[in-house]
Amino acid sequence: MFPNGRLPTWKETVEYGDHAFNKGKYEKALQEYDKALKTTPRNANLKISRAQTLVCLGRLTDALDEFGDAYKIDSTNDRLWYRMSLFHLRLGAIVLAEFFMRKASEASRLDLHVKIAKVKDRLVRAEKARKEDNWIAALREINAIIAEGVDYSQLIMAFRAEMLLRMDLVEEAMETLRRVPDLYMQLLPYVYFSGMPLLAYLWAVSAQIQLARGR
Repeated sequence: MFPNGRLPTWKETVEYGDHAFNKGKYEKALQEYDKALKTTPRNANLKISRAQTLVCLGRLTDALDEFGDAYKIDSTNDRLWYRMSLFHLRLGAIVLAEFFMRKASEASRLDLHVKIAKVKDRLVRAEKARKEDNWIAALREINAIIAEGVDYSQLIMAFRAEMLLRMDLVEEAMETLRRVPDLYMQLLPYVYFSGMPLLAYLWAVSAQIQLARGR
């Protein structure tokens, strides 16, 4: 409410949310988007903004649900496909990131293609270094992938943990595995590494770390 008693308009509320988001004040942004959604509950762009905010807060399951709601409202929204592709890339689910990329507009596809290609190229180089027992080079590539924004991926974090373990940095390897929330079970069939399902790779790395810690 303003000093003169006037309540913010819907547009002003959304702008406050966007401003808070850009400042990294995600809880505040979520509050403003929620206020705006009370007036227009079937606004796809607001749902997408809310989903982005939830991702930044680490509430990945809630974000996925919110993206689903946006799809039900407007399945032709280009911003939805763009953000869905980035969301799944952030999770390391490259197959799904490419799937959503193909549904986006041409301009969005070009941007997404560059982002996805960088991650895929680095992952190939990391796998090659791993096979050559070049743990330092593999770790360098994985750290670069994380810097590219793939920071919620259990595949990438498990890979990083394995490389740290190979360099006898056991506690750091364990801490790396703890950094990311559980990946959704529905994504597991779409993620493979070195020919094995992600879940099997996660178990294998976790078991190796526990053995190294004497458990």
